[in-house]
Amino acid sequence: MRFRPALQVDADHVKAIASYERLGFKLEGRLREDWYRRGQFADTVVMGLLAREWKQRTVAQETTSRIK
Repeated sequence: MRFRPALQVDADHVKAIASYERLGFKLEGRLREDWYRRGQFADTVVMGLLAREWKQRTVAQETTSRIK
């Protein structure tokens, strides 16, 4: 089975994007003028996380926990 979560978020939602990056998500693309909001077009950011990236992150956290 393949582990590959992905998400789309409003490009102006900086706090959400930062939160997803802390979880290990990477920017995969930007959908320009993807939707209409408050009288103007807005972009959408596409983010994803690969299984190997998640495993690397998990191993790094476990190693850090043991050192403390």
